[in-house]
Amino acid sequence: MTSRHIGAAVMAATLTLAALPHVAAGEEAPKTASTVSNPRVRAFDRTALQVLEAAVACSPTVARMVTDLQASDLVVGIEARPFPTKVDGETRIVAAAGGVRHVRIRLQTPNTKQDLMWVLGHELHHATEMAGAPDVRDEASQRVFCLRTGWERDGGGRYETQGAVDAGRLVAREVAGCRAR
Repeated sequence: MTSRHIGAAVMAATLTLAALPHVAAGEEAPKTASTVSNPRVRAFDRTALQVLEAAVACSPTVARMVTDLQASDLVVGIEARPFPTKVDGETRIVAAAGGVRHVRIRLQTPNTKQDLMWVLGHELHHATEMAGAPDVRDEASQRVFCLRTGWERDGGGRYETQGAVDAGRLVAREVAGCRAR
């Protein structure tokens, strides 16, 4: 991919953040430009935005998944913050109404930016899997879908697919030598 194509992919995937419900009080919302009037992939905090932008710039795989999600009925919100599970990330459907399904990707912090980028690639793969499954509309249907396409990890409602595992590994290789971090 040429630097011109990488720049275009970054610009196409850069997010408009007009409403950021998860920005901490007193913290200024990240400023960014967008060529997309209604972005389907959105960052909810500064760390998530930095990880998303770096991952799109460093990983053709992430750039492709963001482009694919832009064409889907999903709205994907990404947040990076500590949460009380021992996993690096998770993807959950949170709502479906009016022909739009809302998905939340959470990235566990603290973590290195490089690790957050491969975890984001892994979780974006799960989102693309859901984009191709219009029957996933709530937690129960997500569970059925996940058991049909993958397996449950360690109980507790955590699921995995080989495609997401492979995507995470590929993104880890793509971002390893990237200087755009």
